[in-house]
Amino acid sequence: MEYWIIQIKPFSPKKRNENIVLNFQKDCIRNNLFGMGWNIDDNAYPAGEPMPDYEEYQQKWLETGSGNVSKTAYHAYQNIQAGDLVLFRDRNAKYYIAKVKTTAQWLTEDTVDFETYHNAKEAEMPSNPLSWACRVEKWYPI
Repeated sequence: MEYWIIQIKPFSPKKRNENIVLNFQKDCIRNNLFGMGWNIDDNAYPAGEPMPDYEEYQQKWLETGSGNVSKTAYHAYQNIQAGDLVLFRDRNAKYYIAKVKTTAQWLTEDTVDFETYHNAKEAEMPSNPLSWACRVEKWYPI
């Protein structure tokens, strides 16, 4: 079993102090998941598809003209396994812990109930701000 400290804020630095971040984090808690950004589009992979190797994903991402995917973060998500424990701190400095239920899988808007997705235009973010997510059994405040 491994222990991970994660961040749930796939927003530009200028947006990270806005309410949309806390709303998004609440969506993650309600949906029992956490993930990372670098979304290409909802059709890049089938929902539930495991993460491909870094080079394949990086090439697809570069084709969007959006820069690089962090190799360190990408490989860290590939290493998170079922049974591991994760800890995160929300925007209001409240901490949560959870046991990982699934390895990182491709998300689409259809696979999660995110209020944030419905408000994406107002938040000036992609309609699907997460690309890969691990499911957890349940988030517990600590």
